[in-house]
Amino acid sequence: MFDESINEILYGGQAGSAKSSGICYAVLILSKKYPGYRCAICRKTSPALRLTTFEEMKQTLNREGLIKREPRQTSGYDYELDNMAFEIRFKNGSKTHFMSLDLRGDEDLQRLGSTNLDDVYIDEAGEIAFEAYQIAKSRIGRGPASIMYKRPGKIIMSCNPSQNFLREYFYDPYERQGKGEFQKWKIGKTVNHEGKEIDSYRCFLRATCYDNPFLPASYIENLKSLEPKQRKRLYEGDWNYSDDDNSLFTSECLSKAIIYEIPEQPKDETGKEIFNKFIGVDVADKGGDETIATVISNNVVIEQKSLHADIKSMTPIARQYADELEKLALKHGFTKNDAKRICIEKNGVGVGLVSQMQVKGWRILEYVATGKSRSEYIYQLYRDLEDGHLKIYYNISTIEDLRRQLQAHEVNYDGDKPKVLGKDKIRMKINRSPDMSDSLYITNYSRLYNSEYGSHARRFRAVSL
Repeated sequence: MFDESINEILYGGQAGSAKSSGICYAVLILSKKYPGYRCAICRKTSPALRLTTFEEMKQTLNREGLIKREPRQTSGYDYELDNMAFEIRFKNGSKTHFMSLDLRGDEDLQRLGSTNLDDVYIDEAGEIAFEAYQIAKSRIGRGPASIMYKRPGKIIMSCNPSQNFLREYFYDPYERQGKGEFQKWKIGKTVNHEGKEIDSYRCFLRATCYDNPFLPASYIENLKSLEPKQRKRLYEGDWNYSDDDNSLFTSECLSKAIIYEIPEQPKDETGKEIFNKFIGVDVADKGGDETIATVISNNVVIEQKSLHADIKSMTPIARQYADELEKLALKHGFTKNDAKRICIEKNGVGVGLVSQMQVKGWRILEYVATGKSRSEYIYQLYRDLEDGHLKIYYNISTIEDLRRQLQAHEVNYDGDKPKVLGKDKIRMKINRSPDMSDSLYITNYSRLYNSEYGSHARRFRAVSL
């Protein structure tokens, strides 16, 4: 952990593995070693941070026999707590800030983004958003100890298995390196304490509950008795915990498919951006369902939007949907000449939406879903995600719901022919309609239908009106 060439560290694995106390001891060691050392200990929300990691830090100080400064005490103390400022100040000038990383209430995040720190520690990093990680990483190596002692900054995180950027950035590379207790891999360059440029590394340190000598045996037994998915995640430390035996969209498949930066728009020989966008709409057919439109741009899912209608309005629902869909299309640069790139599933309300779009002059693509076509195109969506032909941008608003809906799909094989779990059974599994995943496969259908390699899409009933 203290190797100066390692700039990003993830300490991840089982519950009860003393990850939080490991962070606290690292802070204490470095605070004592480098007078003036300044760091931040973070978690997603302030209440969770105050009730857990802050308390763990106080216990760590007590275990090490350090003396807390009392009111009016002027000597003989090692540190003082400032509950109002939410920080710990050491007698040698080192300081530890406690900050939340919640994007929804970003007062602390703004404070973090303007604070110069030597290191940042993030407890339960699986809870935070990718932007928070980026902001935290941008502040390291700027504190007093980094300048005075010429030490590269570090971001040190802990987590249980999770299905976000931590998997792509840390666990998957660790797995490719061969797993084990520890792996590191090069991510760029940094400058060491001698001012020499050296390779910079990211690393994963595996944590198990058996590494914690203070953990009672009853805690481990409780982990063993959890329901299967939570047992896989928290006791076994399995990063594929959400996968069933027949899972179609596995954790690994979705992890590979999610990207954190949108590629630049391709241009033609004149420098003009090439228009390569598609929209697909899954229209609500039952109460409680949502009408979802998905936008794919240059083979990346960049937006999912719920189309809303006021049932009390005198304007027909289909017309309200058409107005919102038209706004979405225009926002993304569609013209009526591109209407065949917009695909609508033609069910009950979908029939009306198709008609309303036609009245507006949008001669869109019509898709009629059957049990057979849905199975084949959900499977095709899986193949495109698995093979890297389609990516999903992590920052779409529906990312977590979309992930859950995709992961609910199972596949069985009749010989070598795949058959995907039907929509009604998916609805029973997740207690709602898979609107986001259905909208995505319909958009992917439009992408295939309009592509030079998508002639097989025309085997199903889809016509340009």
